[in-house]
Amino acid sequence: MPATQAPQRAPRAVTDLFPESLALSPKQNAVLGVLREFPHGASATQLSERLGMHANTVRGHLEELIAQQAVSQRAAPAQGRGRPTLIYQARVPDTRAVAEEYIDLITHLAKVIDVDQAKEVGRLWARSKGTGTVDELMEKLRTLGFDPRLREDRTAIDLRACPFIHDQNPPHPSVCGLHEGFFQEYLDAPEGIRFLPLRSNCTCTIVLSTGDDAATSPEEFSEPA
Repeated sequence: MPATQAPQRAPRAVTDLFPESLALSPKQNAVLGVLREFPHGASATQLSERLGMHANTVRGHLEELIAQQAVSQRAAPAQGRGRPTLIYQARVPDTRAVAEEYIDLITHLAKVIDVDQAKEVGRLWARSKGTGTVDELMEKLRTLGFDPRLREDRTAIDLRACPFIHDQNPPHPSVCGLHEGFFQEYLDAPEGIRFLPLRSNCTCTIVLSTGDDAATSPEEFSEPA
């Protein structure tokens, strides 16, 4: 009989290792923050000197961090007799570096699809989330780093930041198309929502109104005050 294939098991999600996901105490955060400054790891003594804490106190925090899988430990090469020194290393990723690498990846992926294909990808993305209200979209945009502002007349949302900007380079047009498809599908308004990217006042605008404002051209739609 053919051998039974072992079930595939994915590695741990990187988001589980983000400091925000670990619910660390202020002292644990302080120890972890200093440890992350040592790319090849550090001993408890090295950390205690940097933190101004007793080495045993630092070890206690490190044990707690190991229990949360935020830190690993290994024995340093033996230096004569006695117990080898333990070297601790942070397992948490650099969230800024992670974001920048994925921005770069998405930018390259966007170059191999046209804007219409990107819009369809955005629609598929939205369908995986389900439809929502304008207020729910605002919360989602805020969480994702778009720094949104809903105009008082609720005709538009101005996006004052973009998680896909890197080194001040504007995103590829297909990235903007992906977002337009997402906004249209999420708000269940494929014909009533327009996205005006890269406006002269350094914002992008989601036009929500289905009245007279929506009938104007992108050039005529007013800039936010």
